[in-house]
Amino acid sequence: MEERVQPDVAETIRKLLQLRLGITDDPDSIFLGLVWEAPITRGRSGSFVVEPGLDVGIGDEGNAEYFTISASAHFKYLIPVGGHGSYAYPLFGPMLFYYNISDCDGDACDEIEAGVNIGGGFRFDRYEIDLWLAITDDIPDIAFAFTFRL
Repeated sequence: MEERVQPDVAETIRKLLQLRLGITDDPDSIFLGLVWEAPITRGRSGSFVVEPGLDVGIGDEGNAEYFTISASAHFKYLIPVGGHGSYAYPLFGPMLFYYNISDCDGDACDEIEAGVNIGGGFRFDRYEIDLWLAITDDIPDIAFAFTFRL
């Protein structure tokens, strides 16, 4: 009797887990995070995926040093371009952004913002380049990210 081979859970996680590195412009920060891509639908013209992510960042502006934490859920519609695993996509989704100023005098030492990210990007094999605008009351305005599929 043959044994059925179960899908390797670690291999599946590795294919869906991504490492993200990026910058924001307001506040000026650099961030590093993890992203998980989950397919929703697939069709001939493209695929719809959701990509929850968590990023941690640091920054230094003037005399103030700070750290940031950002959570997002990007929805993407992957449109094949040129074959060979290349895609262009619009992205949108909710986001939550927290920052804390370490050398702060007063009440405005930390802030939480909720909003929506709108942007787009390109995927080339295991790499992605994204640019998005965060629509919030104040922060962050623009983010640029490079993502590497593990």
